[in-house]
Amino acid sequence: MHTSKIVIVRINMSSLNYFKNKSTYWTISFVVIMLFVGAVYKYHKTTKYPPQGMHAWRQADSASFALNYYTNGMDFWQPELLNLRSDDRQTGYSVSEAPLLYYGVAILYKIFGYHDFWFRLTNLIIAFLGMFYLFRFAYDVTKDYLWAVLIGIMPFMSTIYSYYANNFITDITAFNFMLIAAYHAYRFLQKERRRSLIYFGVMVCLAGLMKITSLVAVIALCCTCVLVIPFLKAKRKDWLSLFGTIFVALFINFLWYKHAFSYNEKHSSIYFANNIYPAWNFTWLQIKTMLTNIWNARGKDYFSIYLWYFLGVALIFVLFNLRKIKREVLIYLGILFVGVLSYVAMWIFKMKEHDYYFAPVLPLFVGLLLLFVVILKKRYSSKVSTIVAGIFMLVCLISIGKVRSRIDYKYTPLKELLVYQEMEPILRQHGIHRTDAVVSLSDPTNAMTLYLMNQRGWTRLDGHTSPAKIWKRIGDGAKYLLVSNPRDMSHSLFQCFYKEMICEHKGVRLYDLRNLHDPYKDYELNEIFCAVEQQSSDGEYILSSDPYMYFSGGKAITVKGDEKCCTLNNKNPYGMGTTIPNVKGGDHIRFEFKNAGQHHKGLFHLSVEGGFKRTIEIDDVNHNEWEQSHFDFDIPDQVEGDLVFFFSNQAKEDLLLDDLRIKRIESNSLPN
Repeated sequence: MHTSKIVIVRINMSSLNYFKNKSTYWTISFVVIMLFVGAVYKYHKTTKYPPQGMHAWRQADSASFALNYYTNGMDFWQPELLNLRSDDRQTGYSVSEAPLLYYGVAILYKIFGYHDFWFRLTNLIIAFLGMFYLFRFAYDVTKDYLWAVLIGIMPFMSTIYSYYANNFITDITAFNFMLIAAYHAYRFLQKERRRSLIYFGVMVCLAGLMKITSLVAVIALCCTCVLVIPFLKAKRKDWLSLFGTIFVALFINFLWYKHAFSYNEKHSSIYFANNIYPAWNFTWLQIKTMLTNIWNARGKDYFSIYLWYFLGVALIFVLFNLRKIKREVLIYLGILFVGVLSYVAMWIFKMKEHDYYFAPVLPLFVGLLLLFVVILKKRYSSKVSTIVAGIFMLVCLISIGKVRSRIDYKYTPLKELLVYQEMEPILRQHGIHRTDAVVSLSDPTNAMTLYLMNQRGWTRLDGHTSPAKIWKRIGDGAKYLLVSNPRDMSHSLFQCFYKEMICEHKGVRLYDLRNLHDPYKDYELNEIFCAVEQQSSDGEYILSSDPYMYFSGGKAITVKGDEKCCTLNNKNPYGMGTTIPNVKGGDHIRFEFKNAGQHHKGLFHLSVEGGFKRTIEIDDVNHNEWEQSHFDFDIPDQVEGDLVFFFSNQAKEDLLLDDLRIKRIESNSLPN
């Protein structure tokens, strides 16, 4: 009996060792680790969240596309937002990336019922697939399962990736399709598998369609494949197949974005800017400032400081061993580096404003780590490689803790707006239909509250911080107004809209706008005088002689001598602006004002709906005494609409403004 037990134990141990040597063990281990880290990041909870937290505005845009498909009929070629910015503010027809993901989520809504869970889960599954294929790709390159697991899990060490992987925004989705495409490209180049080539083409196409910014990384990967294949002694038909696949994938992207530009132009939509914001439009000082701001504001969200240190050491190690790298790998690195550099150059302004614009840069760091491991294993013993892997594992464990706290922080902003999710049944109860336009006055995003209420309309982001703008929206069809911010409720300028309250729910008040008289409807400019003496109750605006005209720059008021003035500089660059309605062709308008200051870069900006625009430099005076200035404008006959103007000064030195007078004059003076 005793002997037989020993034999059984030996058989089990032998089976276990056999199992450990197989890819199945490491694959299961990787999946378990991936799911465990997802649990640490609370994906099981956050997957149920509606759009909220950091960049809730763009989340709500993406979610609105899927919701409108689900609600308005499944017409793929009619993507629509809930914010009415198109077709003279009558529709939400607008588009950027191909709405394939949104349409697919709408299908899930049709099958399982509407819930944000399905949207987040879809993106999360794509993220898990991306990391899984990165794990497989890393093993094919390094032939080391331990390093493959660590490299595969590396994207989870980035707060940007981890936060948006379980989200509504498609930038990380595009990156995940790129990871899958890279794996299949490698398989095709190494083993010439037709199936891998097809998968590569599909994934490359999807990556580009998910986000226009990802096309830089897409093109870099395609160029790498084209330049590497001559070193592999591939057959002629494989060359042609690869070229054909890449051409078809990129041509489909070209057709889509051509359609997107045409669709937006048709509906007069400028919300999604499918264009670049290149570095060469800025001065070197501005670029340096933006890069500093990006690092200070986003660096810890890209990676933890410990991972930055590790990647820095890896970069130095790779640079010292460049001569030992194969030509095809150098080609890949070179193209990837140029691609990332080009991307940063073209979208540096957007990277400053939006953290998720980091997604197309991620492949560079993944490639760097892969190359580091390949050289490490080639030059040093397996023992050294294991020790370095242990160090990297420790860095990963520390990073996971840092990332979790940063994710919690990113879900913090705008939580006070989640109460609007309870407003939809209340709106319907009071006979307010989904298509009735509303103004959500306390929403600083493009559509978060509109999405939570499933309601069309406008928000504070549309510039509704002055009564003139709200009256304009009433003219465009706004029937109701919702407000929840106590400061907005007590704001003296908005009291004219709080005449007919329908109901209040948990601090959200609903008002009827349909019976209000618009004082701007028949407004005719005679003369407006702003002495810069009185502010609105919240300090945001400067009051004038016209009770309906408020000027921006209330918080830029200072005192010069015995009188108040509006002071503009690089800290408060804009002010003394407003909107004058009903300006018509043939009007002759004069702007008179006092200005003072030294070495400023003051500008006066004026525009009227219909295409009339002027920007005029304000003379740089050489003393601090007040100087009287004026500008005259003849409005062209074909122009009619709202006149918008403001002053600006981007210099450190102050531009002081006071006693602004605007009046219609009889002379036919030419515009300056």
